[in-house]
Amino acid sequence: MTVQLLVQDGTGEMELAGVREELLALGRALAGPGGEVGLSRPADPAPYSSSLEAIRWEDAEGPVIVGVPDGAAYAEINGGRESRRILAANIEDFAREADPSEHLHLEYFPEHVYLAPESQMLIVAFLAETS
Repeated sequence: MTVQLLVQDGTGEMELAGVREELLALGRALAGPGGEVGLSRPADPAPYSSSLEAIRWEDAEGPVIVGVPDGAAYAEINGGRESRRILAANIEDFAREADPSEHLHLEYFPEHVYLAPESQMLIVAFLAETS
């Protein structure tokens, strides 16, 4: 899978990027039971600080928390099945309908429907498709 997840160490902002089909597949997977997917790691993550090797998700109570445990090389996406389903649907809708130049910001605001306040900001974007 050529999906990558880049992290800005100072702010915790993350960018999830992949080609359309892979973002769709990731969205479908996130809606299901717990799991893990390996990610590609670019040699130079600039303008971000680092890249992660995996995303793990599992059922938990309440809204979704997207984050990177201290010192981990992976991100966690934990939350109630319905909250994760909404997150997954947003990723799938973006992957299906967005223009390649667009990106999607997923960040908490008061009264957010599915994200918890402690969730890190996640930007979803497209990687250039290679032929």
